[in-house]
Amino acid sequence: MKHVIIIWAVLVSCTWGYAIEGTAAAPVGTVPLKKGHFGTGIEYIFAEDDVQTEESFFGGVRLPADKIKKVQLDRIVFVPSYALFDNIIILGRFGGSRMDIDENANEGSLASQQGTSDWGFTAGGGVRAVIYKKERFTWAISGVITWCELEGFDPWSGVFNGIPVSDGKMKVNLTDYQFSTGPAYEFVEGWILSAGPYARFIDADAKVSAPVLGQTVKTTIHIKEEDYFGGYISSQLMITDSLGWNVRFAATASSYLIGTNVSLAF
Repeated sequence: MKHVIIIWAVLVSCTWGYAIEGTAAAPVGTVPLKKGHFGTGIEYIFAEDDVQTEESFFGGVRLPADKIKKVQLDRIVFVPSYALFDNIIILGRFGGSRMDIDENANEGSLASQQGTSDWGFTAGGGVRAVIYKKERFTWAISGVITWCELEGFDPWSGVFNGIPVSDGKMKVNLTDYQFSTGPAYEFVEGWILSAGPYARFIDADAKVSAPVLGQTVKTTIHIKEEDYFGGYISSQLMITDSLGWNVRFAATASSYLIGTNVSLAF
């Protein structure tokens, strides 16, 4: 059952002329922008999480709290951006996400039957800001929030409290909040490396329905991340003054995320 998706509010940096002002703090990768200018980009993200479900009741059937392991998420999003100021960028996120729940890691639980969802609509946004800059050194803070709705999972069945349940269906609403802050340094002209603390908060609901003893029964199962705090490392290469490539890795004790972004300033 779930992985909640990605991301809440951030603060970012930018200034048109110098590469270091485009430094990314983990959740966000963007090129430098001058106040009033726009940018655009495309991003791919892969994430894997262990999540925790809360107890719920499915008619007369009790679904106990459970740990779901290796919930994997693929996401491709279009990322428009706009510079409110030389050091603050806001951005949007529009695209698609797909979830896969590892069968072998969840053997013996309902999660082992869910399989892979269809691609679902994804939307979100964030902000990133540079809060300090001196020569080649920069400190940035960032955050994003991302929402998606996923369905098309495999039907599931089981016996609970002696009651058979079959042809179960699930739809997942996922929201993922990510925050990070940290220093960045331009080691060579146009190449910036940053790292620092990172937090990820997952909030998801799985809406489940199935026929039980001749009646369609529905319930909602709340899902959250197991661990919230970790760290990140991010690398940004300015190919030209207006074209940038970002790669980043972030992790907590129960999840990791790999993302890459190519963005262009106008």
